[in-house]
Amino acid sequence: MFGRKPLLYFSIVVATVGFFGHWFIDSNPEQEKREQGLVDSERTGMNYFLSQTQPAGVAKPGVHPAPGDDDYVRIEGEGKVYFQNQNVVVWGNIETDLGEVVAGEAVAFYSESLNERFTTISGSNGEFVITDIKAATDYRVIVSPRGMYKRYTKSPVDVSFNQVVHNIILETLPVGVLSGKVVDFFDRPVPSFELTIRTEEKDNWSIDAMTDESGVFSVIDFPKGGFQVSSGSMQSFQATGFYFDPDDIDPVIVNVDIGPYSLSGHIYDESGKTIDGANVVVVWTAEDDDVTSESTRQATTDTSGAFRFFGLGPGDHELIVFAWGEGAFKQTVRQNVNLGVDSGQVNVVLKTH
Repeated sequence: MFGRKPLLYFSIVVATVGFFGHWFIDSNPEQEKREQGLVDSERTGMNYFLSQTQPAGVAKPGVHPAPGDDDYVRIEGEGKVYFQNQNVVVWGNIETDLGEVVAGEAVAFYSESLNERFTTISGSNGEFVITDIKAATDYRVIVSPRGMYKRYTKSPVDVSFNQVVHNIILETLPVGVLSGKVVDFFDRPVPSFELTIRTEEKDNWSIDAMTDESGVFSVIDFPKGGFQVSSGSMQSFQATGFYFDPDDIDPVIVNVDIGPYSLSGHIYDESGKTIDGANVVVVWTAEDDDVTSESTRQATTDTSGAFRFFGLGPGDHELIVFAWGEGAFKQTVRQNVNLGVDSGQVNVVLKTH
């Protein structure tokens, strides 16, 4: 009789431990999530969705609720899963195509779907890390190098896993001496013409130049690739579509709207009253192969409604008038004038109603 008591006590202890052990396991939030089919990506570094209703390791495209969580798991494709609004760690290195590390460069990750931008600066060894980026699959990675390297952009970049490595290789830009000449319609040199030359291969990189007595300008260490030319001297001028190759020794020819012609006139309303304070614009456009040039000059009519432009080249020009009257009317009038053929005197009559 007394020989059975130890066995009874042992059975009670085992049952008790089993009961409370099961209770502790069931009350463990991590275990609950695992039993519900979610893998803790922050601890395991994995983003696979193990569903109770699907075979292990298989996830179908769609949106699957995450039990007991305010976020949800988005399935972008077979086996690709991430938590919406989950913070993701992204790191990498910036190097040149010659294998040199690049320090102090700004790295930006922009997601259009989230309308958010995350940035960081590369360290002394070219390393960078962003610890609080949100998960998305449409990121655009942007680096605007300070040195003579081409602008880096890559998209779409998938940042849907807990840990993402994105290494960046910057392409070195070949440089050379950019030389050119500014001429008018008659191919005569234009001296003392101020230019701003902007490359299209880098962000916010430009250099100023001025033509000499022969209309020639030169810029050293100019990067290979597309560029545009603009100016604010004598007129608002811009020319696009240029391309520079350091191996090409031919100078760039920049045509501008400068010449001996003038364009003047008066602005009237229908009653014959002159309109002062009207804005008058003259636009000249020219195309030569891939290069498009455009200049704009502006003037305001005086108290007699008069305006005048001088120093224009020959050919087609568009005259645009913006006017406001006493009745708060507003009107835009466009008129083409072929200087050298048409009269340089133009009177514009505006309708008041």
